[in-house]
Amino acid sequence: MADRRTVQPAATQITTAVNRGLTSLGLPAGDATFRFVADRIPRVGAGTVKKYASGERCPSMEWVRDFAALAGVPVTMLYLDLGWLSAGDVLGSEPESVARQLQAMAVTLSRLEPQVREVTAQASMNARAPMLAADAVLRHPEGGTRFTVELSTVQAAGPLPMVTHVVAEFRLRAGMRPLPADDLRRLAESEGMQWRPQEHARRQDEDYWAVNLELRALVHSVLRDAGQHTWQGEPGTTLWRPAAAHLLVQDVVGGVPRPAGAAPWQSAQERPILVIGNLYSASVTAGLLAETLGWEFVPVRAGTEITPLGTSINVGRDVISGRFLAWRAVAAHIAERQAALQPWPAVILIKPSVLRGRDGIDEYPCGLLAQTPARILYPEPGPALRAWWARRQTASSLPQDFDARSWLAEAEAEHEVIARTLAARGRDGLDLTLALPAAPDGALSLDGPQLPSWLVALQVRSAWQALRWLDDNANWASPSLVTTRGDGRLGRWARALGFDTGREPIPFPVVR
Repeated sequence: MADRRTVQPAATQITTAVNRGLTSLGLPAGDATFRFVADRIPRVGAGTVKKYASGERCPSMEWVRDFAALAGVPVTMLYLDLGWLSAGDVLGSEPESVARQLQAMAVTLSRLEPQVREVTAQASMNARAPMLAADAVLRHPEGGTRFTVELSTVQAAGPLPMVTHVVAEFRLRAGMRPLPADDLRRLAESEGMQWRPQEHARRQDEDYWAVNLELRALVHSVLRDAGQHTWQGEPGTTLWRPAAAHLLVQDVVGGVPRPAGAAPWQSAQERPILVIGNLYSASVTAGLLAETLGWEFVPVRAGTEITPLGTSINVGRDVISGRFLAWRAVAAHIAERQAALQPWPAVILIKPSVLRGRDGIDEYPCGLLAQTPARILYPEPGPALRAWWARRQTASSLPQDFDARSWLAEAEAEHEVIARTLAARGRDGLDLTLALPAAPDGALSLDGPQLPSWLVALQVRSAWQALRWLDDNANWASPSLVTTRGDGRLGRWARALGFDTGREPIPFPVVR
């Protein structure tokens, strides 16, 4: 392999490799795309990227590695395109054995298909991450022989038939052992994955973290644009069962981007809607509102990026700088579309943490919030609700990964700056703050990963109130949204919870 890396690829090989990455990103070759790539891989300028795309210049191995990570493709595929690896290097020394294993994986996947269909139907959403991860592991020549996969759903407590999470649980097959450290390192490097378990956690349970690292590497490339997801079940955590399990979990309510529906709501007063909150305060609200309006749903996370074509993709970033860069990209797209008189018909969900830098609240992202032309919906959680969420996070996190006291202090600071910013905007009719009430005694529990029924009902109420708010402020001289779009899930659940479809006030305070 070392000798192959010194070979100068032909122009056609270079263009093939670059086009593979651009295709994965969903971008056409062009100056805007070359600037986009150069901004995110600052090793070379846009002009050099253009020469790579035309085959005039050969990229370095380091640039190709970063480009593969940005595009979400295995770096081995680009090295193969460039001639730096042979098919034998990629497939191994026994291609016939690999072919037989792939055939066996196809049989396994065909048996899994009914379960996949059932879970997808139950979720009524595109739960991409668990499905893609299951497919990637079972199709892998070695992974499919080492692991079994079970798919399941988590439904909110109470009467509403709401699936909130889809889960893929991976188990080592009987007789299989964790991979040796050198094999794990090679696997992670070949997939371009930089994540490693923290050393103190690894020392406490080396077998668990070896298996976890292997699984993360096997699914790394397919999950880059699959929506927000987490790994759960680490030793020492208590929220998810069983203990010491390998669970890939996706929030299918507020964690998965969704395109606009076939008949989106249109209005002369149209503006995107920016919802501020987390799973415990606003994710259900934002997802239901987007679904009811037929608008695009964009949950912003650290890797969110808006391409020159206006599509939302995921790129590799660290959490702290990434959440700022993601919010900056989204805010810029909102402003550009509004200035061009082409409002973005989208419900965008941002976490309050986008306002924080490495040393606390950052003025720049706060300024973006103050200046955005979007409508802002802020379901404001009180101290008791934030304290419950901190306890839940403690139950699902390793002790060294989450400090409840620090998180609560940060959440309070975020709330204060959001309240000040919205008050300073003074945009009556454009912004809506809903003061969420405290839960009745016993309404919030930590008996498992299910969202409590009171919390789900509260967020349904918030979405219903937001629909009425839009009727009053953005739907003038048009049929009522409550009437024309009240036959979907939001309307059915609002009626099931006893909300009248009339105009009576919702039972919690509204601060405009």
